[in-house]
Amino acid sequence: MVKLANITETIPVPDDVTVTIDGYDVTVKGSSGELKRNFNHNKITISQDDGDVVLKVAFPNKKDKAMVGT
Repeated sequence: MVKLANITETIPVPDDVTVTIDGYDVTVKGSSGELKRNFNHNKITISQDDGDVVLKVAFPNKKDKAMVGT
């Protein structure tokens, strides 16, 4: 089976939601409250680009592909 080299997923963020990324810590604030989550257990790189959240993973295994698609 051929293994994928890279997977990139871009998640659009609504205007009334604020996303803060500090390393593997992601904080999402909106009208319904605040959610903090740590993603240090994954090989996924999390970044922001023009207000959107970008997830990248190199040579993903089954678990990594599932996490990027969630």
